[in-house]
Amino acid sequence: MSGPLEFRLYAKCLMTPLEDVLNHEFGMNDLREVGKRLGLIRLDYVTQKDNLIRYLLLGLGFTISTKISGISAYLKLLEEYQIKFESETDSEQLNGLMMNVYIQSEKILKDLIYFHIAIFWSSVQELEDSEGKLSIARKIIRQEFKEKKDFSKPSFGQLVYLMKKMNSYVLESEHKRKQIKNALGRDYVFPIEELESLVKIAESRSQFSHDSTNQNIESLSSIDIIKRLASIGRTLKSEKIYPVTFRVTRDITNQYGITYLESIDEDGISWNIKTNEWLPPGTLGMMNSRTDKIAVFPFLVTKYW
Repeated sequence: MSGPLEFRLYAKCLMTPLEDVLNHEFGMNDLREVGKRLGLIRLDYVTQKDNLIRYLLLGLGFTISTKISGISAYLKLLEEYQIKFESETDSEQLNGLMMNVYIQSEKILKDLIYFHIAIFWSSVQELEDSEGKLSIARKIIRQEFKEKKDFSKPSFGQLVYLMKKMNSYVLESEHKRKQIKNALGRDYVFPIEELESLVKIAESRSQFSHDSTNQNIESLSSIDIIKRLASIGRTLKSEKIYPVTFRVTRDITNQYGITYLESIDEDGISWNIKTNEWLPPGTLGMMNSRTDKIAVFPFLVTKYW
């Protein structure tokens, strides 16, 4: 690209995510120096480059979108935790790490549950505000699946047993099987073998509580749990049970008047999405697409939970 430096830099910022511009053009020391000039504090405490970049962008007055985080980030986290467990010996530290493994796993299970609820009950999608959608979804969980416990902060076990109920719900209804077949191309919600493994993992959780007196010899070890969760995660990703997590970057209208959404997924892959629903740039969503990189009328849910 030719022209004055100021205009070339401006052009690059128009076409390239600002995070990428800062990541490619500056090292950590340079970024910290920029932060000091902006008057930002505690810069030395920010050790991850991506977090430092987000801090600078906030300091510059930019609106920062929520990070795209889904099954890929979860699998990477499990890899990191497995390494920690192989080197850590302090039982208190190990229990704390294990509880965080369960917490991160709960986020993945909630993604699956709320995404699939939107398939069977279109009323969830009809509202525009996230709080309204979430309220309807929780009402459906209480009424349709007879969930008596509060579902605002569900436990790992609650989530797993709800997933089992959702599977049974579909298997008992030909209409629901057709719904999921039309939306996702399969006639079940969650794979049975992986669900049974999740049940075993749920039954093993109590041993990691600080006040636990559970000495159940049937409980899985920490390493076994992490390996099972990683195996389940890989299956959910490879079989496209877990939807593509994406953020809309811009909406485009081509020379023929056809409008589509340009998006990026959590792996940094660009997608063009043709949908009847307009989503503003920055929207975080999940979708199931029958095609790669160009999604044509996919089943799509904006993230409301």
